[in-house]
Amino acid sequence: HLYSIMGDLTGCAHLDVTQPPDNDHFMGAVCNAAPAALDTAYQNAACAVFTVYQDASPVWFTMDGGKSWQDAGAPEHMGGGTVAMAADGSRFLWMPQGSGKVYLYDAAQAGWFYAKGLGMGAKVAADRVDPQKFYANYNGLLHISEDGGASFHSTSTLLSEDAELCTVMNKEGHLWIRSGTLLMRSEDGGSTFTKIEGTAFSAIGFGAPQKEGDEPVVYAMGSAGEQGSGIYRSTDKGASWVRLNDDKHLFGNLSPAITGDGRVYGRVYFATNGRGIVMGDIQED
Repeated sequence: HLYSIMGDLTGCAHLDVTQPPDNDHFMGAVCNAAPAALDTAYQNAACAVFTVYQDASPVWFTMDGGKSWQDAGAPEHMGGGTVAMAADGSRFLWMPQGSGKVYLYDAAQAGWFYAKGLGMGAKVAADRVDPQKFYANYNGLLHISEDGGASFHSTSTLLSEDAELCTVMNKEGHLWIRSGTLLMRSEDGGSTFTKIEGTAFSAIGFGAPQKEGDEPVVYAMGSAGEQGSGIYRSTDKGASWVRLNDDKHLFGNLSPAITGDGRVYGRVYFATNGRGIVMGDIQED
């Protein structure tokens, strides 16, 4: 159901979110270090990858739903950084913290390569349908790869250096850009964008639609219009937002991480700073 990383606990593969995760799917069994980033293959949930800070083996991946984890044998021991996994789990991109290089790991070849066209500070995201397609924010411009992350080319779309790229489950070429009060979305792989006004989000994520084939639900952490700070849901691609919590349930010092459940409509997961993961479902009448 869910992969998670949590501070000095490393993380877990949750086979059933209604039950505590078992020891066999605890990432700390293979790597007891502080985690930095996590991603999964949206067309093959058995595949996931995570990175850790300051460890001799900073990158680990699974092909069996978290039952076992393999050391990727990273080419640098910088540790940490960000990671993005292809939609089918066949490869992933790693940007080590403090490094000037972006690396591509190919599972079939069990080897590392340079991702051409990117460098220091690049932020990378994988298309959630096409395993050959990746996106990157680099040097203030949107970059795209159509050869599985082997090389990137620049587009004319200007981005702030801190802009986050968020790709949408089950929607090829659907890309959202988030940075402070800026929120915009594309449905054509970044060729054109629609700006969404009146928001200030620190994180967004996506979950199952109410009806199969509909647009995935957008979940967000931050503020929308005059509704105040909290957790939000949109079922119309950001045209309107419903606040899910109220002023009596602010959850303290939230961490900027949120996602919906890919199979259960209305189910949201978000991170807290020290209180674990909160799971919310739509209240039944």
